This record gives sequence, structure tokens and C-alpha cells, in this order.
Amino acid sequence: MYLGVVEGDKVKAGQIIARLDDRDIVAQLDEAKSSLQLYKAQMNEVENNYNREKELFSRGLSSQQSLDQQSQYINHCLRIFQLLKQE
Repeated sequence: MYLGVVEGDKVKAGQIIARLDDRDIVAQLDEAKSSLQLYKAQMNEVENNYNREKELFSRGLSSQQSLDQQSQYINHCLRIFQLLKQE
């Protein structure tokens, strides 16, 4: 934190009297944005896998259990993704 004045100093309108160091907060925000981008890419892959599994199941080439597992996994990932977006 920068303090440009001390008690008793005269100040002018518009003069900066203090400046907070926001480097840590900016770094945390950048990290969170990167994590969100990574998770979006992973979510895309999960959705693609689910859609493939659904297509295979509709053709009789996959089991109900396999489709259910993909469905549960995509729902789990969606819940996590929603939580990350709220933070």
C-alpha cells in the first residue's frame, strides 16, 4: 500500500492519497480465469463423449450401463462447472 500523505498534510482535489497493491488479487483472478477456460475445454470433451455414447446406445452398440455412467459423469461435471462460475 502506498500512502502519499501523512496526517496533517494539505491535499488538493483529485490528488491520490493512497494506492492499494492489487498484484496478488490480479494474479488470483488470472489464475481463476485460466482454470475456468481449462474446465470449459474439459466440459466440451465430456459433452462430446456423452453424445457419442448416446449415439452408440441408440444404434444398439453400447449398453445402458455405459450410457448411464456417461450421463452421471456429465451431470457431475456440470454441477462442478456451475459452482466454479459462481466463485
